[in-house]
Amino acid sequence: MAALGKIRSKGVFLIIIIGLGLFGFIAGDMFRSCESTNRAESNKAAVVFGDKIDRQAYAEFADRYANARKMIYERMGRQANEEQLRDEAWTFYKQYKLVEHECAELGLTVTDQELADIMSKGENQALQPLMYMGFVDETRSKFNFQEYKKFMLEGKDGFKTIRTQNAAMAEQYMELYNMLLFYEQEVLKKQILMSKFESLAEACALPNPYESQFAYDAVNTESDVQLAYIDYNTIKDEEVQVNESELKEKYNQLKENFYIPNETRSVEVYTITKIPTDADRNNLNAKMQKIAEDLRTSENTDSVIRKNRAKSYGVYVSNKAFNSYPQLKARLDSIPVGGVAGPVVDMNSEGKQVFSVVKLLGKASKPDSIEFKGIVLVEGQNGNVAPGKKNTTADSIVNVLKNGGNFEELAKKFGQEAQTQWNTSYPYESYDGISTDNKNFLQLLDEMAEGEIRTFTPQDGSIQIIQVTNKKNITTKYDVAIVREELDCSDATKEEIEGRFTKFLAENRTAAELSKKAAQFGVERREIAQLDTERNGIFDGQMVIPHSEKALNFAFSAKEGDISDIISCGQNNEILLAIALTGIHDKGIQTLDNPSVKNYITALVRRDKKAEKILASLKDVKSIEEAKAKNATIVDSEHVTLGNPIYNLPGSEPALNGAIAKTQANQFSSHPIVGDNAVYVFKVTEKRTLNLDEQKKKEIGSQVARRNQQYLQYFKFRDIQNNAEIEDNRNITPN
Repeated sequence: MAALGKIRSKGVFLIIIIGLGLFGFIAGDMFRSCESTNRAESNKAAVVFGDKIDRQAYAEFADRYANARKMIYERMGRQANEEQLRDEAWTFYKQYKLVEHECAELGLTVTDQELADIMSKGENQALQPLMYMGFVDETRSKFNFQEYKKFMLEGKDGFKTIRTQNAAMAEQYMELYNMLLFYEQEVLKKQILMSKFESLAEACALPNPYESQFAYDAVNTESDVQLAYIDYNTIKDEEVQVNESELKEKYNQLKENFYIPNETRSVEVYTITKIPTDADRNNLNAKMQKIAEDLRTSENTDSVIRKNRAKSYGVYVSNKAFNSYPQLKARLDSIPVGGVAGPVVDMNSEGKQVFSVVKLLGKASKPDSIEFKGIVLVEGQNGNVAPGKKNTTADSIVNVLKNGGNFEELAKKFGQEAQTQWNTSYPYESYDGISTDNKNFLQLLDEMAEGEIRTFTPQDGSIQIIQVTNKKNITTKYDVAIVREELDCSDATKEEIEGRFTKFLAENRTAAELSKKAAQFGVERREIAQLDTERNGIFDGQMVIPHSEKALNFAFSAKEGDISDIISCGQNNEILLAIALTGIHDKGIQTLDNPSVKNYITALVRRDKKAEKILASLKDVKSIEEAKAKNATIVDSEHVTLGNPIYNLPGSEPALNGAIAKTQANQFSSHPIVGDNAVYVFKVTEKRTLNLDEQKKKEIGSQVARRNQQYLQYFKFRDIQNNAEIEDNRNITPN
């Protein structure tokens, strides 16, 4: 009872203690819940129609997509830019997610059987990339589904037969198999679904007979004209005053055009590039000349190659191996065997100069493709021959085969299928290195005649009995040793540039100061009014600065007025960058405060005022001669129609084409025409009706239909994108 009395006396105190305990429990649970939510948000790469896209899953897709496209581009002989491929991956992924949402409501799908049917026919344009990978029916120039299916079945089995004969080649085939499997399911299938949606949209845009007739009339009548115009550029910008009320009035007329679906940033980007000096270039040239002299005079070419880390295939390669070095490739046939050429200067895919010295070790006509089959003997517990019997078994097999034995039947006795396979130059020509086993194996195939049987012993200790069954595509091949070195800045040059840029940022800590002093320090300034996260880095409307994702992340995490530290960018950190955040713009209709909007509206108002000045000077003009007296430019144009732009004007002028179409022959324009680039007056000197045939009329009708379909698809896709409420965090590092 005493204890109960004590508890009662401390009632309020106990209530507080218990309450705090409960609060701690609830708060802890809330904290864990918030932590889980924040973690989920940080793992969100993007949101499309409310569907959260996992960062890791998307990164894996982008990596595989970029790798697939890179392999295809290489087969096409094109350079592959990794930054562009990643941007391409997002564009494809986003477009598919938008179309997928619409297709789900429409009930449109692509089944596995439908995909197989399309591939078996081999005629769909989407199959073109797979044809570049070698699956082409050369007799009919279409996709070879049977060869593709055969390859994929072997890949599903891990290329076991090939692996027993050439493990390195099997690995290369496996890489190709994985790429093709991804491309088929994650790219091709999606492309076909998008094509079905586009076809449905096109079917909704039926040609209008009145519109077709109007389009026909637009090209059926043509005029010869004499034009006089005064370009807006003849009036300086400072001669035209623009006030805020005029900007607001023009903005209100056009503000619906300034809707953007995502938030953007206004930034000033400051960069300085580490560019090699003439001294750096001369030093590298002298070094390469010394290497060339050593290759000419040394009796031990191998020692020179090893000393200078030269590339030597050790096998004959075609000139395709030098596609990335066109200047060097062009010199090959002019070099005698044993001769040396260089330094030869090429530009690599990163825009750097590459100095090359090449020694031609050999030149011969060789097959580009060799067909062979083999049997592999491995002794021991897990092998197919008893210990110590490998060599005698191999000799026995070779003797049997040389005396007319059946290769396939012998292979079956050792648990193998003697399937023929083609070895081509492409795999080893496309890589900088080649293993000793591969080099020896390729040399063996090259030496063997069709039908000949030999043994090959790789480093794994097995013995392979090889028979060459076919050789084709005889071409000129080369055995070369090449020393290459990129032109780069010396340490002294790098230190000078880095020090200058550091000083530039240290002495100027506002955007206004940076802008004022940039030229003095040799720093390039870019102003980007509408920076978004659509690209994988800083995109200025022309290019993405390579590896500038850190700068993009800064722009979307900093406060207005902030200036970043130095960020290293470029393919090899050759660009130093700093970014000043000057504006933050939410998604929706952009206000006049947005620099991009204001600049555009200002240009329009200024153009209108220039037009007023020019109109005042031309209002009483009644002839081309009078216009010429007002300093107008005079041009003659023939075959002018409503549908074709006039080629010899400052730019396209649809309003002028329309006015000419309505004016009769030998008439002067009733009033000056205000165009996009100038103010015009004109005289129609001749007018003709062409009387185009019915076939042409049908073609024009088809063109109208296609144009309408394109317009419909554009506006439809724009509406879908605007409704999707896309949130793009791919290039923003989570906090």
